[in-house]
Amino acid sequence: WKIAPDAVAKRCNLHEPYMMTYVVSRSTSIRIPKVQRVLPVREEELFPGCYLIWLVMDFIDGDVMEMAWPKISWLQKSVQELHQIPVPRSNIPGPFDSTGKALACSGYYFSETGVGPFESYSAMADWFDHRRYFLLVDLHVNYGSFKLHLYPMLDASYPLVLCHMDLNMRDILVDKRGDVWLVDWGKAGAFPPWFEYANMVLFARVAIKERRLPKSWLFFAPFIAGNYRWCEAEYLCHLEYAFERS
Repeated sequence: WKIAPDAVAKRCNLHEPYMMTYVVSRSTSIRIPKVQRVLPVREEELFPGCYLIWLVMDFIDGDVMEMAWPKISWLQKSVQELHQIPVPRSNIPGPFDSTGKALACSGYYFSETGVGPFESYSAMADWFDHRRYFLLVDLHVNYGSFKLHLYPMLDASYPLVLCHMDLNMRDILVDKRGDVWLVDWGKAGAFPPWFEYANMVLFARVAIKERRLPKSWLFFAPFIAGNYRWCEAEYLCHLEYAFERS
């Protein structure tokens, strides 16, 4: 909601404004709207699973990025810078608060209601492998046999890096001067870098199918977020049914 000529407000969890200030404090070239105020949601507005605060931030006078290629190099640089920002604990995945404490993970590859927080990288890998196990059981019960090599365990060899986790054109604003801004940091946290690519591709496929996004966005995804096609295609896509049952 636009509440003043220079300010907008949204309801969110406390994690989001913290992540915005965390990234800004690292002196990168990533442009993020300045957090003006954080206000508690009124008691009568609270209900189970609702957002806890009002985030008031700078209004960016611009438009949602509709064509990918004019700003691709800037976006690639921003993602690279983001992934180089140190995370509080190199072995603990997920969103985190000002103390470095891990928070629950949410989104399609976890669940909309949240999973975790995870105590370690291996704990997150165990959770994914648990989903894999139940998928294999289901395949065995319903089909009798399957090719086990098509359903690998989570590859936890990649380091945890700071990821936005929701890169799509709705969250990329181009202002009147042509500068690009990244918004909507509600799912950001420490994850393997290929999670960034996977979430970007996941959104792109749906949006392209609904004709809300040019096909070029999917083509440029490896250039922007890194070429992790194998991780997404050979792991997450094969376990898709398991995520839908989360």
